[in-house]
Amino acid sequence: MNVVAIRVPSNVDFLLITRGIAAVSVLYWHLGGYIARDEFWASFFIIPGRLAVWIFFMMSGYLIGYGLITGKYETSMHGIKRFYINRLLRIYPLFFVVSVVAVLIHASDITINISFLLKNLFMIQWDHHYSLNSVFWTLGIEMQLYLVAPLLIFMYRSMFYADVKWYGFYVCALLILWGYSFSPFFVNWDLRNIMGGLTHFVVGFVMAGYVRKIPNAISNSAQVIVAIASSTLLMIAVFNHFYSISIYSIIFSHLIGVGLITLHIIIENKKISTNSGVVFLHQLGVLSYGIYAWHGFLLVNEWLVSNFFMHFLATLLLAYMTYQIVERPLLLLKR
Repeated sequence: MNVVAIRVPSNVDFLLITRGIAAVSVLYWHLGGYIARDEFWASFFIIPGRLAVWIFFMMSGYLIGYGLITGKYETSMHGIKRFYINRLLRIYPLFFVVSVVAVLIHASDITINISFLLKNLFMIQWDHHYSLNSVFWTLGIEMQLYLVAPLLIFMYRSMFYADVKWYGFYVCALLILWGYSFSPFFVNWDLRNIMGGLTHFVVGFVMAGYVRKIPNAISNSAQVIVAIASSTLLMIAVFNHFYSISIYSIIFSHLIGVGLITLHIIIENKKISTNSGVVFLHQLGVLSYGIYAWHGFLLVNEWLVSNFFMHFLATLLLAYMTYQIVERPLLLLKR
């Protein structure tokens, strides 16, 4: 395996590192990590699966918000088309490949009809119960968010002539979440739809809206970085002990996302050179999507679920193979 072929940034990319850690955290959580989450020291290092997913959403919101807000994608039909093509190339190919492999393995056990194909191969569903790979519910939500993200961001920005009050975007999303919390679907669907994840993406949007102001407002000294990192780690531990499907847990997770994205912005502004350990974490971040996808595949099939390290190595190998064969070639087509 030629891991050198995985392209990584020359400076520390905290967001990429966080994605890798979050993917491994979901894997560990599903293999029994939740058992030790309430132990004092373990609670500082074990990220609950749902929180890891919400971190993914907030990081994704920041990335696409950054592109839509800072001008990578212009406010035009051409810009929106380019956004959709790039997002489709990023998410759909690997989803399709892993799903097809699952169909081929279980063809004799499932009823393959139009409804099944639309739901499990084309993400056309609302509550996101993917029978082929249970973790894919998050990807369905991401794809739906991608459909409306340009409309939401461009329309909100058009309401202001100069200084956009991005925090108002968050307030609007929070009011929508508050209204949705009274719906029976809030708990029954376990937040596995765009309504349940909307505010997390918006947290990313808002942070992208203030990306140029944060370095001026917050010192990038080592002491400040350590303080933000320590407080974010403490919030993760608190979340571990008090998590529930409630609007309060969701809002608390937003604070964790703000801490992580703030760290990313400050560290990116410092332009810290990488070392061998950071390079590995970057590579893990690059493969994070594949790790997440393939671990769900192995989980549903109950393969290598009794040994974390074997499971991790298997997902790492599969993620690397599909990165080279599927992801990387198609990502080169992004415009």
